[in-house]
Amino acid sequence: MRDAVATRRAAGEDILLIACSDHGHQTVTEVVDIDAALAAQGWGADTAVAANGTAALIYLHPDQAHRGEAILAFLRAQPWAGEVIAGDDLARIGQAPVDALLCAVSMRGDDGANEFGIPGRAAAVRPAAGKPDRLGCGQHGGLNEYEQKPFLMIEGAGFAPGGESLDPSSAIDLAPTILRHLGLASAGCDGRPLQTQE
Repeated sequence: MRDAVATRRAAGEDILLIACSDHGHQTVTEVVDIDAALAAQGWGADTAVAANGTAALIYLHPDQAHRGEAILAFLRAQPWAGEVIAGDDLARIGQAPVDALLCAVSMRGDDGANEFGIPGRAAAVRPAAGKPDRLGCGQHGGLNEYEQKPFLMIEGAGFAPGGESLDPSSAIDLAPTILRHLGLASAGCDGRPLQTQE
């Protein structure tokens, strides 16, 4: 890809090359069956677990709302649960305690390295029946440090070759960055252009 871009640039095209990810990854160290853990406590018929990699949303039947605090206490005591988020605190992660949503669970993670020296490990939630477990593979969905660190590399006008910025950025910064490269206004965009040179 870079060779093709270099060829087009040599022919006079002004190309902004962007390579990025929408999330980072943690290496899965264990797969936890939250459904089974809740069922073992007698709550299996009253709860539903929506697995999402290194996180899950836990739903509680409205008729059993009185069990909510006990379930939250149980989840928070588990060694595989990194953070259990419930009630109004769900807004912090873009969720709300509606439609029987009791809580979100971000699985436990650490800074340990995998066999290739890549830092960031975490437990994952056992996916729905028929979907493969990902033990030893990369996964995301929770709030651990390395799964919250996507990468962004940009090559072109306004970016110093080999330069690095540790300033926070977001996916919403891509549109204004591309618009600036094209010489178009970015007024009304939520993000900001990332170019540091002109």
